[in-house]
Amino acid sequence: MTENYSPVSACIRSQHPQAELFRLRVLLAPLLALLLAACATPRSVDPPQRFLDTDDVYASCARLFSNIDKRVAAAGVMDVQAAPIPVYPYLRLNRFLAAMVPAVDEVEKFPAWVAALRALDQQGRRIEITNLPDSVPIERKKLMAYAAQCGELLAGELKNAEQRRHLRARARVPDDYSLLRRTFGLYPLTSLIFKAGVASLHRDLARGFAAPGKPEGQWRRYGPPERLASLSPQGFAKLLSFDMSVIRRTLPTTLSLQKLVELLAQARSGPMGMYHLSPIARAKLFNHFAPLWEVDTVSEADGIGTPVWATGDRPWVDTDRPAVFRLVSQTRFEGEVLLQLNYMVWFPARPRTGPLDLLGGELDGIVWRVTLDRYGVPLIYDSMHLCGCYHMFFPTARLRPRSPAADVHEEAIFIPQRLPADGGSRRAVIRVASGSHYLRQVYFEAEPTAEVHYAWQDYHKLRSLHLPDGGRRSLFGPDALVVGSERGERWLFWPMGIASPGAMRQWGHHATAFVGRRHFDEAGLIGRYFERVRQPE
Repeated sequence: MTENYSPVSACIRSQHPQAELFRLRVLLAPLLALLLAACATPRSVDPPQRFLDTDDVYASCARLFSNIDKRVAAAGVMDVQAAPIPVYPYLRLNRFLAAMVPAVDEVEKFPAWVAALRALDQQGRRIEITNLPDSVPIERKKLMAYAAQCGELLAGELKNAEQRRHLRARARVPDDYSLLRRTFGLYPLTSLIFKAGVASLHRDLARGFAAPGKPEGQWRRYGPPERLASLSPQGFAKLLSFDMSVIRRTLPTTLSLQKLVELLAQARSGPMGMYHLSPIARAKLFNHFAPLWEVDTVSEADGIGTPVWATGDRPWVDTDRPAVFRLVSQTRFEGEVLLQLNYMVWFPARPRTGPLDLLGGELDGIVWRVTLDRYGVPLIYDSMHLCGCYHMFFPTARLRPRSPAADVHEEAIFIPQRLPADGGSRRAVIRVASGSHYLRQVYFEAEPTAEVHYAWQDYHKLRSLHLPDGGRRSLFGPDALVVGSERGERWLFWPMGIASPGAMRQWGHHATAFVGRRHFDEAGLIGRYFERVRQPE
């Protein structure tokens, strides 16, 4: 139905609905009645009224999504980790999947891409519905189930070339820079001042890496909950649920670890080349490359802990529960999809050093990221604070920086160290300064010991934390920021276009450059700044 294409349901079928679809429409009726009372502006564009007025299961599903969005917006529990796609309320997007748009022009790849968009929407909706206040009279499990069925129903109608083009054209993730702020902040002029300030900060941090010095307090080491030895080929086969007997039958010689990982990656890549790891595989990979955190500890603000909601409207970090939060991400480099392991730690605060300190405030955090090549060997490491600040790259010898951009309105990247491409036989030790929590040094040890063993936590749990008086709430607000983590620097740095600079923020919203535009989850980030060092044959 090219001429009457609906961007919400893709099309409204003219034939009578099947029995299952009719049953779904009947079951949706009471839920729609409960949700119709909502009056807030929905997050995504409402479907055309002519489709809402029809007595059709597709229209019922469109109304369901519209009214869920209204109720979620009214309650202030929107989860913005993945971006909604205008007029497709059953799909959400991240920067990695947005970067895959050119590839999904091929018909056979499109369903896998849409399935990934569906998975992001289902995850976000489950969190939003779970976080709705108890005063909302709904049955959460049923609503989640019906929303999932409706999403599959509507996504199943994306079949022809015009529909695919329509969706691809809207699959864009907004960046986290405000043109309005930059305009009023006289960005072309003020950015030059900020660029000089960033360069000065990089020089100061580089001196700290060159001569870390003695701790102001005591070094405290936080290590993973268990020691995992280097994985054998058999270990990797078990890890990725691959039949080792197939390898033995196919190849008479013993595979090297690198070749085995390559084979396993190809076997599990799928039509889009994306990784689909089981929970067990994720857990073991995170263990395999887990770093130790060596923190110069002067006060409780230097303790690694777990964010929680207490009484009042501000979260805090419980240092009696040291934890590392894990998140899997994917990126693209030289046409390949690469797996990334993200390790995040939270501190109670960055203590203010005086009344004029604009950088101090409540809550602080760091992410350490390991990007693996197709053989399962680290290609590059990088890190940032959870405000998007202090982005540092640690390339291995297999990468070299590209020539700096000639644009005066783009700040340079910061490379404080080069690191070995260690495959997990040794552990990275990340040395962290007290107070500022700047990274001071990264080194590797074969058999490191730790005073404190942290617990593993899933990063997504932060999107729905228990409240002391019952119910649940995300650590992050509808603006992606952590309430209470604001910094005084926001009054000075706003001309660079970033909302509340210095505040902790949700994954997918980390702008990491004041001058220019750069995001931590940018799918082409490595290729933008690095190129491979070609080895002789």
